[in-house]
This record gives sequence, structure tokens and C-alpha cells, in this order.
Amino acid sequence: MRYKETIKRGISLLLVLVLTVSLIVPAAAVDGGCGAEMVAAFDKTSYSAGETVTVTFMVYGADFDAAGFHVTYDQSSLKYQSVQTGSGFTMPVCKAQESALELMVESDSVQQPASSGTVIAKVTFNAVTGGAKTLTFTSGSAAYLERKNAVVYNGYQALNVTAGVAVDAAADAALRQAKADAVAQLETDINGKLEAGVTVAQRELLLRCLQGSRAAIHSAKTQEEVVDELNKALKRAAEIAAETTLEFPKLTALYDAENNDSTTISNMYPSFSPDATAYFLCNSRPIINGTPRSFKGATATGVTVTFNGEAVSVAADGTFAFAVPFQAMENCNTLVLTDENTGLSTTYAFYSFGSGVSGGFSNVKVYDEEGNAPGDKIQEASLSGSITRFSSNIDKVRIGFDGSAAANQECLVELVDGNGRVLQSFTTASGDKAVSQTFLSDVIQLKKGTNCLLLRYHGVDKSKYEGGKPVETPAYRTKALVINYIDPSDSDPTLKDTELKKVELYIKGITSDAVPTESQEIKFQWKEKTKTTPARWESTVELSPDDFNLGENLEYLSQVIHLCVDLKDGQEITVTGGNETPQPRTLLPDGSYHVADYYESFGSANKPTVMKKDSFTVTINVTAKNGIDKAIYLITVNKSGRAALVVPKIYRSRELTITDKNPIRTQQLTFNGVSITDAEGLPINTARALEDETLKIEFLNPEVASWDGKTRNGDNLTVSLLAQGKTDIKLTYDDGDFHLEGTAVLYVNYTVGMLAVASGDAYDLWREAENGVRKYEDGAADALLKAYQDANKVYDKYENKDRRLMKQTEFDKINCAVNDLRAAIDAFKRKEIGIKIVEFPGWPEDYDLPESVSYNEKPSNFTPKTLIGKDVDGKEYKIKVTWSCKPTWDSTEWAAKYYTFTAALEPGYVPAENVDFPTFDVLKDQRPLGVKLSKNQVKFPSACPTSGGKATTATLSVYKGTTLEEIYNPDNPNGKPGAPGLGLETSVRGGYTTWLPTEWLKVPDNFSSENVGDTFEFQLTLKPGKGDDWVEYDWSNDVPENQKIYTMIVQIVDPPTLTVTGLEDTKHIVTINGTKTDTVFGEPQDPVQIDTITLGPNNWRYVLSDRGEKLFPLKYEFVAPTVTGYSISKEPYEKGGNWFIEYTQDKVNSLTLEDSRLILIKNKQGTTSFVEDTKYSAAVYDEITWKYAPDKGIADVEQNQSGGNNYQIKGTAEGKTIITPVYDKAEGEITSCTVIVLPESLTITGGQSLQEGSKGQLSFDYFSVVKDRTEWDSSDTNIATVKDGVVTARKAGEATITATVTADVLGSEKKVSGTCTITVTPADPGGGGGGRTLSGQAVSGGGDYRDLLTDPLPQQGSNGTNKPNANTAQAGTSQTTGQKSETTTDAAGNGGDDAGSGTTGRVISVSKGDKSPGSAKELAVILISCSVLLAAGIFRGKKRGED
Repeated sequence: MRYKETIKRGISLLLVLVLTVSLIVPAAAVDGGCGAEMVAAFDKTSYSAGETVTVTFMVYGADFDAAGFHVTYDQSSLKYQSVQTGSGFTMPVCKAQESALELMVESDSVQQPASSGTVIAKVTFNAVTGGAKTLTFTSGSAAYLERKNAVVYNGYQALNVTAGVAVDAAADAALRQAKADAVAQLETDINGKLEAGVTVAQRELLLRCLQGSRAAIHSAKTQEEVVDELNKALKRAAEIAAETTLEFPKLTALYDAENNDSTTISNMYPSFSPDATAYFLCNSRPIINGTPRSFKGATATGVTVTFNGEAVSVAADGTFAFAVPFQAMENCNTLVLTDENTGLSTTYAFYSFGSGVSGGFSNVKVYDEEGNAPGDKIQEASLSGSITRFSSNIDKVRIGFDGSAAANQECLVELVDGNGRVLQSFTTASGDKAVSQTFLSDVIQLKKGTNCLLLRYHGVDKSKYEGGKPVETPAYRTKALVINYIDPSDSDPTLKDTELKKVELYIKGITSDAVPTESQEIKFQWKEKTKTTPARWESTVELSPDDFNLGENLEYLSQVIHLCVDLKDGQEITVTGGNETPQPRTLLPDGSYHVADYYESFGSANKPTVMKKDSFTVTINVTAKNGIDKAIYLITVNKSGRAALVVPKIYRSRELTITDKNPIRTQQLTFNGVSITDAEGLPINTARALEDETLKIEFLNPEVASWDGKTRNGDNLTVSLLAQGKTDIKLTYDDGDFHLEGTAVLYVNYTVGMLAVASGDAYDLWREAENGVRKYEDGAADALLKAYQDANKVYDKYENKDRRLMKQTEFDKINCAVNDLRAAIDAFKRKEIGIKIVEFPGWPEDYDLPESVSYNEKPSNFTPKTLIGKDVDGKEYKIKVTWSCKPTWDSTEWAAKYYTFTAALEPGYVPAENVDFPTFDVLKDQRPLGVKLSKNQVKFPSACPTSGGKATTATLSVYKGTTLEEIYNPDNPNGKPGAPGLGLETSVRGGYTTWLPTEWLKVPDNFSSENVGDTFEFQLTLKPGKGDDWVEYDWSNDVPENQKIYTMIVQIVDPPTLTVTGLEDTKHIVTINGTKTDTVFGEPQDPVQIDTITLGPNNWRYVLSDRGEKLFPLKYEFVAPTVTGYSISKEPYEKGGNWFIEYTQDKVNSLTLEDSRLILIKNKQGTTSFVEDTKYSAAVYDEITWKYAPDKGIADVEQNQSGGNNYQIKGTAEGKTIITPVYDKAEGEITSCTVIVLPESLTITGGQSLQEGSKGQLSFDYFSVVKDRTEWDSSDTNIATVKDGVVTARKAGEATITATVTADVLGSEKKVSGTCTITVTPADPGGGGGGRTLSGQAVSGGGDYRDLLTDPLPQQGSNGTNKPNANTAQAGTSQTTGQKSETTTDAAGNGGDDAGSGTTGRVISVSKGDKSPGSAKELAVILISCSVLLAAGIFRGKKRGED
């Protein structure tokens, strides 16, 4: 076996050699970016023949320890003599040839050239001829100079070198000294200015001046040029120092171009400030075909703008537009502003996060440097799904998250800094099943202030389709982590300051012309924490209607309360609350928060108004500059009310119209918007006030409109329109305690159609005159024609105009045109030549004129054919008449309508002046609608639940005590509303339910409702005929006779009850008020107050025996009274037809969890609750929070969505934690629960091999605490048996051992298991050795080689973090361990190229730039040392037991 040892040694030596060569060779090519200059300086400018020529080779610039050069010369002019190295140098290479010299020098120490340079060699020549001499740097050998003309090294690092010849060493030295002196003078001058204090912009320009001037001075060819460049630089530096107003270009404003250029920009963090240069867009938009977010910026004149590298056009006023895209593979968008005069530039970053990629990572958290939950050291505030903001007072953190890969996929997630530098990469891959893995980053060193980190998943967007198939577009899913680090040792008091600078409120009407009130500053008082409230600043503001600027005529009744909060630098707030629905309040463009609305009318929605009493709270949550310290400011606003009757502006001027199709009409005029409040500002119901006549409405001009004094649907008035005109409406409220008045105006206007009708009448009369049918006075026809033409001009103007856009002045022009034309028509008629009739005796009372007629009646049947007229002499005439009808009679029209008939006397007769033409009105009835009903359309009474439309039998449950008349009323067999009794119903007319004509076929004679459970049979059917209003009903022809009979089984039941619980063991007496609401034909009626209900000891249930008009169950609303020491856990509620009010005790004596231990499986949920259950109110359980020991990373407790005493616990990571409920008001014992979270598959440890007859202990993580829930099983008990994890080896062979744990999780998969294979070997025939244990360590001799690098370290992942018995899984460049993976990629030094180096405790800095990597020499030493150790292990490794 010796030859094997020889081979190992040879391989080891070869490895050392290869590593050494591989490191040394490339090391020479490394360029650190440092420069050096090599100069060959002649000691004279001219020589005589035979004179000695000395050329000094010098190096300037960077530190070095070796140098070399290759020069050529004219051998007819110079002859090489000798070379002498500079002080401290040796010369390993010197190759002198005819006309060429190659030289290498090196030093044992690093040389640091002074401004005068470092001499590396002096070469002596003999001048062959006289005159000036020179030589040339040319390419040298590959072996020594790498074919370069000059080389300079610092260690193994090759420097950039420029080489040149100075023909006059003294002059060159003088020039160099002049340059050095000039640079020194310039540096002194500029440093002095910097120390004296300059702006940031001045500092930048001074440093630029220094850098550029250094280069110009070094490029100077003469000392005069040096002086000139120095003077230019000093002058420019002085100019910069004098320009104290210099500034970097800034965004002076930023507008939301998608919201009318508002300066309040939503969904962006932080809020805009010219000094903030990084912004995060909180709203995501699709990556594919998503709309970029549009902004408008503003800057000073003379500034150029680029966005993402493209030039942006800037308007003369400095504004410009740009749109932030949501890109697939880029999150940072840059806006660069550059000052054209100074060259200064500012870069603003806009981070956007497109949607379209899912998966990759979840549960992103920030941990401390040990990987533990940071507690209150880090505060989290989610801004959106893509951005989470943190405030930290620890400077070293780690980022943790769950990475997931779909089946047969690889998941790559990168941690990136704000500059796009990849700090660390994480990879997980899956097989046939999806996997999820927990990662923990290296330690990240935070800088003070804002730190931006991006977690970036390389995924695909599949939203684009081509050919009907999705196209995969590579894209990122990115989450931004914005961490604000505040040094806790910082003594700056402003960091923790939560005191607001100022809080004010003012009130303003919603219209632009409304005048705001003066701002009222709010003062706060500190209130310590109590059992019911947290510690906070509190203030109470008292307001009254007098504090509002309502205008002289109450024209500004709609008002808004604005809250203004003046913050100190760095503070942040959220504002919630307000009247109506308390909610988060957003900052308005004017810098205020809109916290309360007051409307003109409270209406049916009971909205707040200025005159109505109101109270609300506003909460300001303040976060200090450090992001950690917080405070609460609570403002309570109490607004008093007053007695008032307020008519909203919309009611103060109302318009109703008279139309050509309905000249006599009624219309609904609603007054539900009128708000009445009593002396305390409490609202009074307008409809109820109209019903009880405490509110009266009077039309002051009854000739225009009238009201019958009745209301419809609560607060609607049916108004008859009598004539065009205007009437004031007086509203008076008087209940005996106070008297209130209000006014409104009603305009009754003509429509333009009425003008068209009048024009038609005028034209017909004019044509009659032209045709000679009637004779008129001279000029009458011409006057009528002119009036007709004037009316047509008005008609043409307003014919197509939208009335909603017209004003009353325009309506008045139409009204005047109609009235003028009608007057012209009347005047024209009276100028007819004929007998003047001064009276129509007996009109209209002696004529049989109907008030209404059937829809199909003909006018000729009811209009008189002749009228009796009397002239001025008293002579009577029987005059034939025809009748004009307005509107035109239409018997086909469905609706009822009024028609006006006006008499036209036969030619030769005309009414005298002031005698009206005979007219009368008649109502044409509705045209009846014949409806054929199908079986589905004829329905049982609403109170009967049925199984479907074709059912012919239904059960009606009635309360004990119900009378027969409430079911079948002979006086109301059809079940009409307004009286007891049921009948069949239909809803054929849309959603409107109505009664049907009903025939009762069977009514039991023995009906009685005294015995609960008794049943009685009724039968009824549709009786063809007229039903509600004007509809006639009948069965459809396809309904069989046997389906026309409806059988109703009436069952006697107990009435519902109201039960109070929770007070049974007390002596309290409660008084309950409320309302009951009946439902008739599907329409809820007005609520009615119930009689007061009193309950107390021994009687906590009340029978609700009241019944609805149509026996439909009443809807109750109860007001639960306050009981000292108790809370209402549930508002009064209905269940199973009965009503309940539940009280719970406020005092919390104890909180006892049902479980003292819960076993969960990772990513699955279990439940727990408290044994106290309904003893406490739901509010108690809602307020409970949870603490975790050691931290929250293992399990997470959340209240079930249904609330109350029901909690879900999710296992988020493997481990054990103790959860404890936290409730500040608890006065007794609170129990805890130990939660063990097992992996999705158990990993059994303890070994794989046993000898016959031996035993071994198997285990898995947390086996000791779940032992009672664990079942063990062996696949072959002949080979090995197992009990409680102890394996007994019986005979040689293999057996699979399975451990199964039953967990406390929801769902069917409650078990988790794991397996291991046990190999049983024959017993040692010699009886020695005792077999192998299950610990996994070899204890017998033979065959086990271990060297110093691997033995005896415990099992660990490649990251060097010891995790005994860990399940390892490859994760890209690092290895995870089934718990939080502590990957250790070093990105601070090289951008991530050393990922997976296996070094623990490494720190990633996000506050400094990249550092250069260590020298190749150091790297070579490290790796060569490793190779030597490896070789030593191979040479020294022996079998155990050998010497």
C-alpha cells in the first residue's frame, strides 16, 4: 500500500505548484488603477565628443518596489559604459546590447517617491560625437518587461506607467518643482477656503477646480505655463468662494399629472421635498402594457433635465413632464438635473414596482444581527404590497424571508442595495413537488438615515399572449425595504420628539366663494393610561352654529371642518376619525385634513348638519423622527345645535312644468330635505311632523298651485298645477314649545312645447281668416301673424336647449311668449265680425257635463252641440258649437288624464269683451289592463313561506291568540291593505306586489288559536276581475283547474320572545325601548314605537305577541340600556325568530387557554380559545394581543375573521415557542401555551447500523416534548422492533423505521412522519467491540480516514453555522439548514463575487462604496497555506490504530 501514499504525496505537491503558478501569473496582470511616471533625464543639454553622458532614470507618482525599462539609442552618437542602481535597489537583470539596454531593479522595501522622484538607476555613456543626445523607450522582452517599454510594480500589482525623456535634468527638475509648488499653493488656498466654511455646492465646485487645475498644471510644458495655470485656478477658486448663493439644481415642485397637477401626490413615499432625492411609488401597474405614472416637475431656469438617460424638454417657466415606467428588469428610474452654468447636477431616484410576477418570496422580515426578532427596536409600517418601511435603532440587521419554488423550478432571489449592487443571492430548487425554504441574509451594516434595500425575485410575466398562448417575459418581482436608522446614542432630542408644533382647525363652506373662519389653535393636556384608554394627549373643542360662516341668507349651509397639523422636522402622522363614518383622512392640496362634513339637510340618512347636535373624535398618531417613538393626540369635537327650520337651497327655488301633453296635471313635490331641529339640536322627523300637523305648508298664491293637504309616502305633496306663475310656499313648525318658519318658492313654467301648441292654434285661426271662413276686422289677421312670428323666434331659440342648463330668466321668456301669443289669439277671436254675446245663460250648471269619462268614451257623446247665448239687448240665440280639445283626445293612452274643451261658436257669433269662451275639464279614466296570470304569478300571502312558484300548498304560522278575521275577513276577502285579512298576491307589475281578487273556497268553522300545534285548512283561488287600481286579472289559459286551488295550512305557534342573558345572577332591572316595523306586500312600513319592556330578576324573557297587518313577522329594533359593570357583547339580534340581548361582565378575572400545548406543522394552522367563552364580551377578545417567547418567528396568532373567542395559530417556522395572551385589564391569572412547530417531514437521527442483540435510541427534533403523540413502526419486526424510539436489533437485515406524530392542525392531514433505514449486522463472534451506536460516529477500527480539517467537527452546512442534525438543502451559493438559512455571501467588497465563501459573521455595508480586493500576494498566501494543510493531511493521514 506504500505506492498509494506516494501517489497522494505527488498529487499534493502538484496541487501546491498549480495553485502557486495560477496565483502568481495573473497577479502580475492586476491593475489597481494607480499610475507612475518614469523619466530618463540627461545631465546636460549638449556634450563634446568623448565627454561622459549621465542619464538618470527616475520614478514619480505611486509607491513601488520594482521597476524596469528598455531603451534604444544611436550607437554612432552614444556608447554604453556602465549602470549604477539607485539607493536601496538591486539589479537582478541588466542586458546591455549594441544600441539597446534592458534593466530590472527591485527593492526590499516599498519606495515612496517624493515630488522630486526616486532614482532607480544611473546609466553612463560616452559621447561619440558632440551635440545634444537622446534615447528612446521601446518595447522590451516578454520575459522581463512583458513587451512593454517600462514597468513599475508594487508587490504583484502592475502599475500604469508613462515613460519619457528629459534632455535637461536640471530644467526638468526645476519644472517639476514648480509644478509641485504650484499644486501645494493651490491645495493650501482651496483647503483654507473649505475650512473657512462653504456651502455644499461651493465645496463641490472647489474640489472640481482643484482636480482640474492639478491636471492642467501637470500638463504645463514650461514654468511660465505653470504660473499661468496656477493663477487661473486661484482666480476661479476665489470666484467660487465669493458666490455664496451657489446651489445644486433642485426640483422646486412636483405635481401629480394624473390628478390635475395636484401638489398632494398619493401613493408615493416620502412626500415631496426638494431635499429628498429618493421616492418610492406605492402603487403597482402591469409590467406588460402598463401605463407609466405621469408627473410634472419644476426647476429653475438654466437647468437641463434627463430622465433615464433621455433628454427632457423644459418649458420657459421651468416645468417639464416625465412618466415613470414599470419595467420588467429595472426598478430605479433616474431624473438628473444639471445646471448649465456651474455643471452641478442632482439625481433624483424614482423606484417603481410593476405587477405581473408572483411567487418567489413571502413573509419578509427584518431581524437583529443574531437573527432574532428585534422587538420594539425596529418598527414596521407597510406602505404597499411592494414597499415596507422600517425604523430601526440598531445598526446591524438581517433580512429574513421564505423563498419558494414551484415544482421542477429554481427560485433565485437577490438582495440589492439602492444603487443596484447585488449584496447577496439566494437560490432554492424543487423536484416534482413545490418547496418552500426560509432564508436569513448576512449582517447588513446600516448607515444613519435612510437605507434602501431591494429584495428581487427573478421570475416571468405571463400576461402577454401570442397565438393564443402566454409568452414568458423575464421580469422581477421586487419588494423595497426602506430602513431609517437612528443611532440610539444620538443625544439629539429632536429624534424622539413627538410633540407637534401646532394643531389648528378652521371651518369653510364647500363653495369657492365661501369665507373660511379664523384658525383656532387646539391645546392639549397629557392623560395617563387607564384601564380603558392608552396614554395620550387629549383636547376637547366646543363649537356652536355661531362658529360657522353661513352667510346672511344661509347660502353656505354645506360646511367642512379642516384640521391643520404643523409638524417638526422628520415627524410623520396619520389622521383618523371624523364625523359620519370615522376613517383615515388624507392630506389635501391646501395642507389640511378634511375631518368633518356638514350638509344642508340631514334627510332620511340622518346626516350631520350645522344646526343639528353633533360630536366626533379625531385621532392623530405621531411618529418621531427616529421612527420608534410614538404618541397619540385625541381631539373630541362637541358641536351644539339649536332650534331651526332649514330649507335647503335646492328647495328654496323649485320648478314644476305645464306641458303640452299635460296642461292640467298634478306633480309630486318632496320636502324630505327640510331639516327641523329642536332647542337642543335634536332632529325632528319631517314626515311625522306633516302627519301630526305640527309642520304646516301653505301655498300663498293658490291660483298658480294648490295642495290637497295630504302627504304621500311620508313627505311628498301632490300639487295641482293651475296656471303658469310663481307662488311662495310658507313652512311653519309649531309644537307649542317653539315656533319656526321657513320659505320656499315654486315656479310653474311652460315648456317650449306649450309654445308650439299655441303657435299651431294661431296659425290655424290665421288660415281660417285668409280662407274667408270667418270675417274679422281690418288688421286683426296681420296682428295675429306678427304675434305668431314673434313666438316662433322664441321657439326656435329654445327648441333644442336642455332645460337643466337654463335659468329662470330664460324660462320667463318662454312663459311670456306663450302668454303673449294666447292673448293675441284671444284678441283676434274677439275681433270676429258678428253678434256680440254678453252671456251664456245656464253655463255650465245647466249642461250635463261629466267630471270623468271612460277611457273609450267619445267626446261627441258628452260635449254639448249647442249653447244658449244672449246679446246686449237680452235676445237669446241657440248657437251651434264645436269643441277644441287640449291636449288632443287619445283613447289609446293608458294613463288617466285631464282634457280641456273650449267652445268655438259658429261664424257670426263672438263673445263680447270680458266674456270668456265656454270651457270645461274632464278626466279620462285609466285604460284597464287585462293581465293573464300563470301559475307562478299567483302567490300565497307574503306571510306564507313556499317552496316554489308551482306550489299549491303552503303553511302559515300564526301566533297563539290570532283571530280568524286576521286570516279571512269577510269584509276584506281580497286582503287589501289598510284592514285585517289576507288574500292572494302577485308581483306581475315589476317588483311591486299587490293584492288579487280572491275567492275563499274553504274556511274552517272550528278555527281557534288557543292550542299551540293545532292546524287548520283554508282554500282560496283567484277570482277573475278588477284588482288593484285599473288592472283586470284572470287565469292564463294553460293553467289546469286542479292547480287553481291554493291550500293554506294554518299552524298555531308560540310568538317570538326577547331574552336578556348575562344578568341572570344579578339584581339589575333593565328597561328596553325600541321600534317595530311591519311589512305589507313586501314594502316596509314606518317604524312604530313599542311599549316599554321591563325585565329583571326571575324574569329575563318577554313575549312579543304583536302581529303585523298581514301577519308578516314584525322587524324589531331594540335599544339595550347601559348596565353598570357590564358591556353589551352583541347588539340586540334575531336568531331562529327570537330576539336576544347579551351582556358580558366588564371585569376580566382570568384568561385560561383551552390548550397548554399545541403541536403544529409548518405552514399549517391550528386553533385555540379561552375556556371563559361567553363570560366576557367580544370586545375583550378583540383587544387581546399576544407575546411570544423567544420570538414571533415560529408561530403567529390571529383572531378568526368571525371575531370573538376564536383564534388561529399558524406554524411559520420549525421550533418551539410559548404564546401568552396580553390583556391590560385582566385582574387574575393568565395562562400560556407551548407551541411546537414540526417540519413538514420529520428527520430521524440516531444512526443506521446496529449489531444483533444491541439497542439504540432514535430521535427527531422536539421528540421529547411530543413523545406522547408519537407512534413508532417497523417495516420488519423480525429484523428490528421499535418502542418509544428505542430500536432493538433482532437479526441481520434492513428494516425501515417510521415515526408519526399527530398534530393539532385543521384539515384532514393532521399527521407528519419521517423514516430511516436500520441495518442490522451479525453479532461479533469474538464478542468484542460491542457493535456500533446510533450516534453516527465510528467506534470500531479500520478504514476511516480523517484529517485535521474535517475531524472532529460536528455536521454543519457550508456556511459554517453549526446545525447538528440539520436537513441541508443546496441554496445557490450558500447552504440552508431547514431553519433560518444564514447565508454568508460577502457583497461589501466585491459586489457578490465571493458568494458562498463560507465565512460566518460577515457584515455587508450599505453605507460605503466598494473596497478593493486584497492583493493577489495575500490571496496566494491563503490558498497556498490551504494547499499545504491539505497535503499535510494526506501525508499524515493514517488508519486509526496505526502509529
